[in-house]
Amino acid sequence: MGVYPTITALQYVLGPMTAGLPVWERSLIFTPLMVASISLVVAPFVTKKFAGFIAGPGRPPA
Repeated sequence: MGVYPTITALQYVLGPMTAGLPVWERSLIFTPLMVASISLVVAPFVTKKFAGFIAGPGRPPA
C-alpha cells in the first residue's frame, strides 16, 4: 500500500540528479533508499494505521 508512492516519490526527487547515470548505478542508489524508507518509515506507519484491519474482526489491535 505504501510501496508504490514511496518509489514514485523517490524517482521524482532523485530522477533529475541521476538522469545521466547508467541503469545499474541508479539502481545502486535507489534500492537502499527504498528499502530503508519502506522498512523504517512506511511499513510501521501503515501497520499502525490499519491495525484493526490487520488484526481481524473480534480481536482488538495491540
